[in-house]
Amino acid sequence: MHLYNLDVIISVGYRVNSTKATQFRQWATQRLKNHSFIDGNKRIAAACFLLFLENNALLKSGTGAALISNEALASLTLFAAASKPEEMDTVKKLVISVLNRNQ
Repeated sequence: MHLYNLDVIISVGYRVNSTKATQFRQWATQRLKNHSFIDGNKRIAAACFLLFLENNALLKSGTGAALISNEALASLTLFAAASKPEEMDTVKKLVISVLNRNQ
């Protein structure tokens, strides 16, 4: 039985420029629409960010009310994903400030 690493297959398939690679991308897109690795590391980072917030009780209050809106979470995540490495200190301070505001 052969085992293949899905991450490697997707990474290679989406970076190679050939007729076979195009066919693979079309096939994979039809079958893996919501696969977390299609959009790469940004989607994984967003999921990790949400998991961190959930594990640290920063998403909901004791009564179950949202501490931060979905729109604000999406904006923070996109802002962090789109920022440049040299802006990370500022991004971290902003995220911490928003999270602390809800405490």
